[in-house]
Amino acid sequence: MSQLADLPELIGFFSYSREDDEDAHGSLSALRDRINRELRSRLGRTRTEFRLWQDKAAIAHGTLWEDEIKSAIEQSVFFIPIVTPSTLRSKHCKFEFDMFLARENELGRRDLIFPILYIRVPQLEDD
Repeated sequence: MSQLADLPELIGFFSYSREDDEDAHGSLSALRDRINRELRSRLGRTRTEFRLWQDKAAIAHGTLWEDEIKSAIEQSVFFIPIVTPSTLRSKHCKFEFDMFLARENELGRRDLIFPILYIRVPQLEDD
């Protein structure tokens, strides 16, 4: 795959714990929106040419969410996981991460995951 910036459409996947977002009064959703707007501006892309996908913003109520997540990951060319203790315990976040690892491999890349350490996770620290 060539440079990401050369693709006609860029879709990223925002992975997070909904509980963390609710506990932080929507701060993670606001962060996703800010990252989306900042990257879109820096890359000179329109809203249709650049999206940072989030389940809360993209999945309508009553929709089969697993199918929607699979479809979004199949289209995504980068992945931003918000790392917290909750995300490490979440089977849904692990599902998303594992699916994107397969997608990254399919794209022949190993540099498309951009984690944000939102809350310190002692299990991830080296001694």
